[in-house]
Amino acid sequence: IVQRQLLGLNLPNVDAFREKLKIWTKAFFSILTLINIPWLVTRSAPYKAKVYIETQLEAKIDSLLKHGPDDSIISNMLFATDENATKLTREQVIENSLLLVLAGAETSAGTLTLAMLLLGLHPNKYH
Repeated sequence: IVQRQLLGLNLPNVDAFREKLKIWTKAFFSILTLINIPWLVTRSAPYKAKVYIETQLEAKIDSLLKHGPDDSIISNMLFATDENATKLTREQVIENSLLLVLAGAETSAGTLTLAMLLLGLHPNKYH
């Protein structure tokens, strides 16, 4: 649902997208993510999954720019302007899309688990 309705992605291999999404979202609860060693992170499955998802988003943006808007959220973000006629940048559209994908895929329980972990790691932030 996320890839079709939210992002307007009509992928021939929906299962591959779902699998990459699952790998990427699980990374938020991984110790590897918290350690953040760049050379190690870029070789990880979650990083590669995020690159795959970003590639799909890039292709969708290219298609929208070539063929015009559709009824997807990503299209609305790409073509919308604020009161100063300013549009979101390509990077902002991709990052917002990733955030929406994450919000659509993540559960409250997972978010609370991560919050408790982060509070445990940084108790001084609790006060």
